[in-house]
Amino acid sequence: MKLFVRHIFLFLSIVALLHLGLAFIADVTTDDYYLKFSSPKQSSLILGTSRAKQGIIPSVLSSSIENSNLSIFNFSFTLKSSPFGLVYYNAIKQKIDLESKDGCFIVTVDPWSLSKKISDVNKTPDSLSVLFGISDFTSQPNFKYLFKQFPHGWGRILLNRIEKPILKYYSSQLDSSLTGAFSMLDNDGWLDVYTPLDSAFVKRKEAEIFELYRNKSNYQTGSESRIDYLDTIVEFLSNHGEVYVVRLPVHKKMLSIEQQYMPDFNSKISNALLKSKGYLDFSTLDNEYSYTDGNHLTKTSAKEVTQHIGEWISGLADE
Repeated sequence: MKLFVRHIFLFLSIVALLHLGLAFIADVTTDDYYLKFSSPKQSSLILGTSRAKQGIIPSVLSSSIENSNLSIFNFSFTLKSSPFGLVYYNAIKQKIDLESKDGCFIVTVDPWSLSKKISDVNKTPDSLSVLFGISDFTSQPNFKYLFKQFPHGWGRILLNRIEKPILKYYSSQLDSSLTGAFSMLDNDGWLDVYTPLDSAFVKRKEAEIFELYRNKSNYQTGSESRIDYLDTIVEFLSNHGEVYVVRLPVHKKMLSIEQQYMPDFNSKISNALLKSKGYLDFSTLDNEYSYTDGNHLTKTSAKEVTQHIGEWISGLADE
């Protein structure tokens, strides 16, 4: 019996040590979120859904703002995880260095991040968010995230650490024969997505996305609660620096879907705009950008859009 107990104890100790070791090597390759839960508190943030996560590059932004030495972190997630609401608001409060007063905050907006499912009236808001139930966004390693939200066995941490650099090395060979893409976070929180960009593949992705959002417009509606939380977040951030509201560009067909779904969008966000330093609405500008699927900017266009935002911020400072 004692021998059996010793063997069990030894086995459990080995398992615990293996998990501990894997937790300590978790990094930007682990998944699309882990870094955002394990990096230090930040003084400047980019906020929004996956459009911002892929579409605004912190390093380009900071270099595009005149006389700036800002260290900006992309704290955007996805439409499911970071629409405006209590869950995202609490995460933002945990991530910000509350001593900072000179930050720069880019808050990206679109109709979907201000919406809710009609059928979710009696459900806990954003309970499926990767942020839900997490109160620690700075620990390294972040055991709570790995236990609660990491969707794979922990062996995937090691596998991704080996596999993703190899995939990145051969990324130039991506083509439409591949069934999917892969992604890897930069140290500043920007998600670098590697995906085929040949026209046939992109058109198929666009058709899928446009159909998805047409259907979404049938079972979603604007949410007063989300609009209120947008106001609250902008007001909170204003205590720690300058807040800039941005509506990122999308494919013209996606924009048409959004305009039909929420034609009074700018009116809905008017209170938040009054509390901000300015509003840059790309939907009113010439759209010469490229997209991976009609919804997310390619890396080339993300750089162009980010530089435009930085130059716009610099222009506001000169006024």
